[in-house]
Amino acid sequence: MRALSPVIKVSVFATAIVLLLGCTSAEVPSNGELSPSDEATSTAPSVQASPTQPPTPTRPTAFPSTPTPRPTATVIPTATPRPTATPFPVHFVNGEPTEALIAELDFWEVTTSRLRAISVEKDGRTRTILTRSEFKEQLEQQRDEFETELTPEEKAEQDTIQEASNRMLKALGLIDGESDLVEELDLLAESAIGGFFDPELRELSVIIDEREGSFEAGDFLVFVHEYLHLLQDIAFDSFDVRADAEGDDESLAITAFPEGEAEFFSQLLVLQFRGEQYLLSAFEDVPDEVDGSGFDPDLDVSYYLQQSFAFPYLVGVDFFGQMILRHTPYPLEIGAPYANQDEVAANFAAWSEKLNEIHYRLPKTTEQVMHPLKYQVNEPAIEVDLPATADLLEKGWTELWRSEQGEGGLKILLDAVRAEAISEGASNLRATLRAVQATSGWGGDELIAIESECGEFASVNLIEWDDPESDVVQFADEFNHWYSRRAEMTTVSGGDTRILTMRGPSGFVAIGGVDKTAVVTADSAETAEMLALWALGDGDLLNRCEAVN
Repeated sequence: MRALSPVIKVSVFATAIVLLLGCTSAEVPSNGELSPSDEATSTAPSVQASPTQPPTPTRPTAFPSTPTPRPTATVIPTATPRPTATPFPVHFVNGEPTEALIAELDFWEVTTSRLRAISVEKDGRTRTILTRSEFKEQLEQQRDEFETELTPEEKAEQDTIQEASNRMLKALGLIDGESDLVEELDLLAESAIGGFFDPELRELSVIIDEREGSFEAGDFLVFVHEYLHLLQDIAFDSFDVRADAEGDDESLAITAFPEGEAEFFSQLLVLQFRGEQYLLSAFEDVPDEVDGSGFDPDLDVSYYLQQSFAFPYLVGVDFFGQMILRHTPYPLEIGAPYANQDEVAANFAAWSEKLNEIHYRLPKTTEQVMHPLKYQVNEPAIEVDLPATADLLEKGWTELWRSEQGEGGLKILLDAVRAEAISEGASNLRATLRAVQATSGWGGDELIAIESECGEFASVNLIEWDDPESDVVQFADEFNHWYSRRAEMTTVSGGDTRILTMRGPSGFVAIGGVDKTAVVTADSAETAEMLALWALGDGDLLNRCEAVN
């Protein structure tokens, strides 16, 4: 499997949304490929890769993690007026790139390499321009190749993970009961990705609607973003580090920083060398109803999945702003390009030095990315250990997969429930801030999906908190507040008063705990309550097959 780093162009003012998409290799359509002879090199000094050994690899699971609110500590313009149209030269003739386009791409490569202080050897990469239809064909081919490469055992494991994820997300009300998780993810990839970098082939790809007319500002932003991924991979083996992360939360955390760097750095470069109006022109087609969270209501994909994909960009850019922008020898300005290019170079040199330091010690949890102070003091996650697979099996339950939510996952869960249930007159911003506050005490968690001998499905998420005395109540209040407002969720009465159990259209949800929190989904209210009490240490793990049957 080869990891591609795509840019998702879900509409957000002054942003593109970045995600990490795993897929296999495939031949790229030859039409639109730029010849290696057109490639430019940089004379900037190279940066040595980090000597730090990567963590032991683990199998990633299918429960997606989630994003934070839109960044605030940024020099990117945040005003909303529509810019005037910017004229662009002709970049395609009969579907082929012109010298004007090749020269512009060369300029951005040389400039990016010089200011980021990482060089690329001549013929060290290829550049490809794909139409949307060509990209969809490539994705379909990659999916087919991936399926054929799987052994029967691997295929069965993949199907199990996908089905378990489907059932859990539906029970939590995060995707519609009639939807299919894989189909929604495929639609998101096909519709929203704007470009990607293939680290194995060293290939930069930009996706456009048709190969005619002109590259516009947004297309160049995508190109610079992906070129920065090439530089990251050369200097820090960043894609190998991502692949070797220990668990889903760490994988997302160490993905967020390079994605935030690539997005923010690309916008800084375009702002500096082309000006504010040119940068704003990249976003002039953003629908007015799209909010700063990255959610596009015109895309037929759930709020939860869009926000899950958006996480690496949204939280990564904010982390970049808080960790990097204060490390600069000259005052920052918003708007027109700097007049003094020596000051520009000095600022970028200071930022690059700090960026390198972070690449050598990447964040370990989404909590560290969301709260940079916790990254600076290297605050670890609290270890949470639900019973091992063998212990579950003895009680008649089979483990389907094991993962963790992380603080980011809990925050977007609350935010997604809020998005579906928000009451008239409530403020989205206020509700989002409440979700951030309700999850900010996360200390650690573990999540398992299990199935009984008679086929009853359940998921159990056990969460530890930094300050249990206040954090448990704060999270439970927010969780219960928004779930109780959803029309399809009804409270189940008559159960254990320590556990709140709710019935939805696709299963049951239970939550409870005094010094820790258990969030459970199950096919029956009795099983949900039993598993919640068991996870909290207040009950036994029972096999309810006789009762179910």
